[in-house]
Amino acid sequence: MASTKLYGVAALLAVLGLLLLILSTTLKLVMLMFVAIAVFCLCTMLSCANAKSTNEVRRIMARKIAYLEAQGKTELAAQAERELQTSPAAFYRDVDHSTLNRVVVDRIADEEMLIHGKADTTFREAALEYWGFSRIDRDSRWIILDDAGNDITDSPLSSFAGIAAIAAEGEMQ
Repeated sequence: MASTKLYGVAALLAVLGLLLLILSTTLKLVMLMFVAIAVFCLCTMLSCANAKSTNEVRRIMARKIAYLEAQGKTELAAQAERELQTSPAAFYRDVDHSTLNRVVVDRIADEEMLIHGKADTTFREAALEYWGFSRIDRDSRWIILDDAGNDITDSPLSSFAGIAAIAAEGEMQ
C-alpha cells in the first residue's frame, strides 16, 4: 500500500515538473526541484520494494557493522553506519508488535545495545544475536541484570521492560 502511494506521489510530481517545463522557461529551478523530488520518491520506493522488510535491512547492516568493528575496520564500519542512517530504511519503519525491543547497557564502558526478539526469546539469545559490546567478549562468561541486580540472562524478554545491565561474571554493577 505504501508503494502505491509512492508511485502516485512520484507520478504526480513528475507530471507537475513536465507541465512547468512546458509552460515556462523561467521556472526551470522549480521544475528541477519537482523532478528531483519525484526521482527521490521513485528511488526510495524501489529500494524498499527489493528488501523483504526494512527491519531485515537494518539487521543485516547492524551485523555488517558489528563484524567490521570486530575486525578492527573502524573506518569501513563508520561508512556502513552512515549508509544505514541515510538509506531509505532509516526513514521507514515496519511496525511489528510481536517483536520486543530492550536496551542493555555496559555501565563500565558506557556502551548500550538495543536487542530484539519475540516475547519468549531470552536476554542471552537476543544479546548474542545483536552483540555490540567492546569490553566484554561475546564468548566469555557474562550476565544480564535487571535494575534490582537480579540475574535475568536466561529470562524471556517479556519478563523485564526496563533498561538491563550487562556485566562480566563476578562484576557488580
